[in-house]
Formats: sequence, structure tokens, C-alpha cells
Amino acid sequence: MIKWIVGVGFFLLPFFLNPFTNRFELMIEPPKVMAVFLLCNFLASTFIYKKLGIVMAIVHNVFALTVVVTGFGYIQMTPFIYYVVCLCAALWFIEQDYDLQLFIFKAIAMSGIVLSVYACFQIADYDPIFNYAPGVYRQHPISTFGQTTKYGSLIAIIAGVALAIRNWPSFILCSFTAIMTFSSFTWAALGAAIIVNIRYTTLRRFLPLTLLIPAIYMILKKINPDMGILVDHGRFAVWASIIDAWRNGPWLFGYGPGSFAVLYGNNFQPSELGYGVFDRAHNDYLQVLFEAGLVGFLTLLHSFSMMYCAS
Repeated sequence: MIKWIVGVGFFLLPFFLNPFTNRFELMIEPPKVMAVFLLCNFLASTFIYKKLGIVMAIVHNVFALTVVVTGFGYIQMTPFIYYVVCLCAALWFIEQDYDLQLFIFKAIAMSGIVLSVYACFQIADYDPIFNYAPGVYRQHPISTFGQTTKYGSLIAIIAGVALAIRNWPSFILCSFTAIMTFSSFTWAALGAAIIVNIRYTTLRRFLPLTLLIPAIYMILKKINPDMGILVDHGRFAVWASIIDAWRNGPWLFGYGPGSFAVLYGNNFQPSELGYGVFDRAHNDYLQVLFEAGLVGFLTLLHSFSMMYCAS
């Protein structure tokens, strides 16, 4: 039955049109894109069904359909596609044999070395590639990501992978550039990666030493009182307003996948914030709560638990 559905779906793709619009460009392309999106999500749901069960497959298809019918357009598809690709890649990865997993981890660790070396050039204020806008602080490590926090969120994870496979050059370089971002959440992610490594290896006897992390922070703060660690840059106020918007709105199913970038800035963002318009929550859990409601939030937690059990 799945083969027939997929076969018919691919056969019908060229014929999708929207006759209910006067704009020619909206009549031709968007219906085909939406159809491809739904068909590919159906294929992904069959894989999710085999790995996580029928409930997760149904929920996945419901959310995919919601992305289309809530009417915010392409802006909804990108984050949902990222989520689906990451989920399926993770489910595929944990099924592979040890040698392939180790090879992939080594490749990730090697990419961390390349990214960190480039970031070190940026820290030294010698960037041979990027042309920085006037007023942008040039010595923050951004590597090839254009923003410190985006770079930091990845490099902290790579540091954890490098530590797990004992690739010390990668771990040292990635940790150094992660620290040099002076980003609170990058530091927290790096600390979490190290703690996980300690917890699940023979190094677990050193777990109490993680209590030294606050002391290390105090020492660094003493050395550089102006460093931006634990500065929220308006995020705390944004998070509080997101919770209020969710509680006072469609709290069960949310405002629709991908709706945050469309709705939050004009309708819910506190007017006194001086950090520009927030098109993302900088907190994936709260953004899921806003966009998919309590059902989506619990589904996300359930997918994490199923991934943990599958691994």
C-alpha cells in the first residue's frame, strides 16, 4: 500500500495547481512544493513508524499537514525539514555498526579542527575571507557561520564528540574557541558535553570536579569583568513573553509550525526591548511550545525519550 501511495504521489506531482488565485506564480509553483513536502514527509513517517512506532508516525504526519494548512508559507517548511532530517539521520546512525559510527565521529572531529583553526585566525583579527560590516567586533570566533552563538552551538558539540573518541587536538582546539566565544550557552553546552563524557566513561570518578565550573567562571570574570557571560541580551524577557503568549493563546496546539518568525515580533515582543525583532526564540523548547503547543512540546520530549531507548 505504501508503494502504491508513493507511486501515485510521484505520478500526480506535476499536475498540482491552485485554480483559486489570480496570480499566475502562485498558481503553479507553491502547490507543487507543498505536494513534494507532504509526500516526502509521508516517506519519512514510514521510517519513523518502523523505528519509533505508529503514534510518532501519526503525530509527524499531523504536524506536516499543519505546516501546509496554517498558511504561513515557505517560512514554516525550513525548520520542520531540519527537524525531520536530523531525526531520521539520528535514527539511521544508531543502527549502524561501530566502525561506521567511529568513522563518522572522526570526520566530525576533523571538521572541528578545520573550523577552529579558522576561528583562531579570526580571534587574532586576521580573517582572510569575510568582509565585516562597520561596527562589527572582528575578534569574535564565528568561523564559517557568521554569528558567534551559531558557531558556538556546533563547536561545543564537536568538542564533546572529539573527547568521546579521544581526539585530543580536536577537543583542545574546539574547547578553546568555544570558550573564546564568551557565550553563556556555548559555555553551558561545552560543560554539558564534558559532563556526559565523564558520566559514561571510566572518568566518572571525576564527576564531582564539575562543581569547579562555577569557580572557573568566577576566576575568568575576575580577570575580565566586562566579558559577556550570563548577559541575556533580552532573551529572558522574550522567554517570559513567549510563555504568556502560549498560556493566553491556543495552548494545546500552538499557533502553527513556523509561526514564530511571522507572529512574535509584531504581536508579542515587549516594546521596550532594544535588541531588534526576534525572529527566533533562542530556546528551541519554548519555540516548540509557541508553535506546536503542549501537544508538540510533549511530542518533542517523547521523541527524545524514544531516541534514548533506541540507542
